[in-house]
Amino acid sequence: MDETRFDIVIRSLGTGASRRKVLGALAGVAGLGVAETIAKSRHRSAGKRKAKTSVRAAASNGPGQGRYQTLAAKWWSWAIDENLDPITETGAVDCSAGQQGQTWFLGGSNFNMGPIVRTCTIPKKVSLFFPVVNAFAFAPPSKAACPAVPVHTQKQLDEHRKCAASFIDTFSLADLTAKLDGNDVPIVRAQSALFPLHLGDDNPFADFGVTAGNYLDAADGFWVLLDPLSPGVHKIHFVADSVIDVTFKITVT
Repeated sequence: MDETRFDIVIRSLGTGASRRKVLGALAGVAGLGVAETIAKSRHRSAGKRKAKTSVRAAASNGPGQGRYQTLAAKWWSWAIDENLDPITETGAVDCSAGQQGQTWFLGGSNFNMGPIVRTCTIPKKVSLFFPVVNAFAFAPPSKAACPAVPVHTQKQLDEHRKCAASFIDTFSLADLTAKLDGNDVPIVRAQSALFPLHLGDDNPFADFGVTAGNYLDAADGFWVLLDPLSPGVHKIHFVADSVIDVTFKITVT
């Protein structure tokens, strides 16, 4: 990739509250340095691109240890494989798209899209995992996601986590709500392990210079993990500050 351009884009982020504004922040996709451009690219008229993505996730020490860390990395693989469509779609959607195993993922929304309502059907006996708000930091191996601090390979996880956390730290649990059928559900802050991501030529970040190749990523965010829902109709509603408001009306069969 054009690493000079990549570094310039990353440096434009700023810090704190200004970082939220620059990112055009995406609940469920706040890829540091490229999120605002991603949001704009979602409106392109060209045919749908399909990212060729592979990810390997592993838990490590830190906030939200274990399953949340692993799922945070896998959530990103799913969202990218689906061309980030789960972040922008509204109305009737296909919640089965790209899902595997007994834990399914749900998308959030771009910042300031207004209230988003989605309806879909899922099978019984699947858990649901989704971000109320999250971010990820990525860079080629041996490069820094946030270049302010020189990076040595063994320190990349810390540097990527700091980069993603600098955005997520602008939120607190007081800014967030998540409800299932009107009842509050737990929201957990979790950082993923450093995980490898391979992007193909037609990846959803290609429009702003991210070419095919291998990258190292780390995710941070506030997440919800729901046990399998009973058959019938359920409502999931989550809000982040005044910028994200998403409702899922889910029928379990």
